[in-house]
Amino acid sequence: MAHEHYCDVAGHRWACDSDECLCICDGRMNAGDHTRCPIELRACPEHPYDLAPMQPIDSDAVRIDFPDDFEEKVARAVEQAGVSGAACLWCKYGYPKFSLKAQHEHLANECPDVPEEGREQSRKRLLEIGNEDEGLHD
Repeated sequence: MAHEHYCDVAGHRWACDSDECLCICDGRMNAGDHTRCPIELRACPEHPYDLAPMQPIDSDAVRIDFPDDFEEKVARAVEQAGVSGAACLWCKYGYPKFSLKAQHEHLANECPDVPEEGREQSRKRLLEIGNEDEGLHD
């Protein structure tokens, strides 16, 4: 079953029919529905990897779609961070004491502006973190 990638060398879509190809979601491309998965950048057979080697993709990578008012949100978060030390880019919440656990708790449960995909990613990360607090940062 053919599926599409986007050639990062020449900038075009191309059909891949490899049975061994894995999607960015870690599922086999020839099995299941991948219509909601982002199209992957991969050099096509006409533009091989040796011309443009790709870096390995982090399996925890999440696609980020910035909101239209992103610059405004960043400005507000930077202003808040001056008071709190760290702030949420989505809603400008000022962390009393920042840690990765506090960040994921906020994004998973409290932030009114984070997209659902980000909320789910933070919920998964909280399960991995458990009760330990990762690297406190003041």
